[in-house]
Amino acid sequence: MTILSNLSIDLTDFTGRILIVSDLYGHFELLLKGLSKLTQSGDEVVVITTGNLFDWGPSPCQLLEAVVYKKFGDRKVHFFTVVGFHELLMTDAITQKYLKTFRYFPDTHTRKHWRSLGGSWHDSYDQILLERDIYKIDYPLVINLKTKLGTYIIGSSDIPHDGGDWNTLMATLNKLDNQNLRIMASNITRTRYFLESGKTIDDISLVVLGVHQPDQLKRILSGQTELAKSTLCLFPNNWDGLSNAPLDFKIRFLDITESEYGSCYEF
Repeated sequence: MTILSNLSIDLTDFTGRILIVSDLYGHFELLLKGLSKLTQSGDEVVVITTGNLFDWGPSPCQLLEAVVYKKFGDRKVHFFTVVGFHELLMTDAITQKYLKTFRYFPDTHTRKHWRSLGGSWHDSYDQILLERDIYKIDYPLVINLKTKLGTYIIGSSDIPHDGGDWNTLMATLNKLDNQNLRIMASNITRTRYFLESGKTIDDISLVVLGVHQPDQLKRILSGQTELAKSTLCLFPNNWDGLSNAPLDFKIRFLDITESEYGSCYEF
């Protein structure tokens, strides 16, 4: 697994469906259900998720295999994701290629910590294949997406935005080394309910985040501020991601194929 500062995806000439999907938490069957309802056999589809892919759910191993080996039935799926808090837990417990001292050991404290927060699924995945497969997926802090209808920023719980120029910020993030990128990722992926910034970014159709929609954003120093109208929180569950997933867990799809602001569907 590689944490990237950002990933730019240009789909201005893409003719298939474009779906942004909330945190999956190991619910591969819900992803397939949504794809079956929103696409047709043989369709080419871009799926972008808001992180937290595998932990707590009923089918994380199947989801990992699908992402790595492109097993999405009879749809041609191009799969992308941003980094979430649970991806950081995962990489704390698995070899990091740039630090050979961080080898994977079956009984390390980090593995136990990951297991306690939903990562026990990895015990049933071949450990050698797990390390190999995890590193076939890149995890950017944010995805900058451009389509023929709009421009979007996709993140997990928040985006590293201080109200300044977005392109300048991206250039600054690109200069960070891997360790500082992990620190930044840790700072912006730990919450499901609080957004540090409600500021609007110029020339962006939507900022799409994988958090639960708050009624208002509580600010320590300035009271309360409205959520920026250009920000959409996709996560449909009133759940903190730190215990067993609710039985009525849902995922939400934002289909931006035919309109700038898209249409939402829950499964």
